[in-house]
Amino acid sequence: MPYTARPRVRPRTPGRIILPMSTTDFSTLFELLPIGAYRSSPAGRQLRANAALVRLNGYASEAELLAAVNDIGREWYVDPARRAEFARRLERDGHVADFVSEVYRHKTRERIWIRENAHLVRGAGGAVLFFEGTVEDITAQRATQRALEMSERRFRAMTEKAQDLTVVCDAAGRITYASPAAQRTLGFAPQALHGADVFERLHPEDAAIARAEFVNVIDKRNSGVETTVRFAHADGSWRHLAILANNCLADDAVGGLVLNLRDVTERKCAEEALQRLADHDVLTDLPNRRVMLSRIEQALTYSLTRSRRLNALFYLDLDDFKAINDRQGHAAGDRLLRAVAERLRGCVRAVDTVARFGGDEFVILLADFESGREPATLQAQGVGEKILAALARPAEAVGGARTASLGATLFGDRDEAVDDIVRRADSALYRAKGAGRNTMRLG
Repeated sequence: MPYTARPRVRPRTPGRIILPMSTTDFSTLFELLPIGAYRSSPAGRQLRANAALVRLNGYASEAELLAAVNDIGREWYVDPARRAEFARRLERDGHVADFVSEVYRHKTRERIWIRENAHLVRGAGGAVLFFEGTVEDITAQRATQRALEMSERRFRAMTEKAQDLTVVCDAAGRITYASPAAQRTLGFAPQALHGADVFERLHPEDAAIARAEFVNVIDKRNSGVETTVRFAHADGSWRHLAILANNCLADDAVGGLVLNLRDVTERKCAEEALQRLADHDVLTDLPNRRVMLSRIEQALTYSLTRSRRLNALFYLDLDDFKAINDRQGHAAGDRLLRAVAERLRGCVRAVDTVARFGGDEFVILLADFESGREPATLQAQGVGEKILAALARPAEAVGGARTASLGATLFGDRDEAVDDIVRRADSALYRAKGAGRNTMRLG
């Protein structure tokens, strides 16, 4: 018997589907698509529907769906004009991509949103045979997008007309949004702040606390309490802004840190003015008794715990001040006190304190002054002579030269009460007065 070659048969692998190699039959692929796929006539008759499209429309089988649908445009699209637009684009371009419409689940009449991609199939003579395409349910995506849009609209509604400035920045501190209040608050158009570093116009003295709070906000460890810092205005001035920050980096509607900045400059200036009134003498603008006593205590503590250096305290009283007020009037006396204050400032270091205790009494603190009693005594005598010489120089504004009596004391090498230190300097002053004008005594 002659040998006849038999075709090789590939062994079947368990669980593996062997598909016929056809260039025209894609029925299996059609059914397995995870999104709806269809074929329809130009007149709107449903010709084919895969399992995903059957489920999307609420039916159990393709046969049930095809039997139920007579006119896709009128029965499926919420707005039939969308179907007309869909067909018009297909006939014009031969295809349609990402065509979004609101439709009904055909059986239940529930409204959903879909995205279609389709192409037009023509016969050999050019006539339109049918439409083929895919349908994807995007209702959930659309709801999410709608929620984001509504969130953004609410956000803008709250910020666009608000008096306070709202800024959004990324985790690196780069500004991605600034509300219109930027113009009123800082003198900049909102667009001018986009991409800028939120810290670049911050007052240098406030930078450390602001950066620390920024890190706390990113780490979600911030206290929720406003932080007040100074920002540079376009006109060169400094504006005090109270900032409250919220971490919205994980919120897709924001994607950043939201900073609400409230201009508290007027309030801050008023507070500082009140504090200055509480701490300073109105006539001479020198610190008052309360501030001086506090600084003496600080100097004593620093000497005892750290520097081991002595401090010097001077107590000064103008000679015959009452006579000046009586003869020339209180205005002349006030001019004299202001001139004395200015001259005393010029006799000491910037770190030293000159205070007015009241009337014609002034107190000068030289903190962290000198080591050792003997060197400190010599230094104190030199400073005292400098003060007396400065006051004795003629001054036209106060009607000639004026003299003073000066008492001084050293402290810082033992623990003692502040009142005792002041009392010792005051006693030295009275000894100086008893010795004659323009003199100094050390106690």
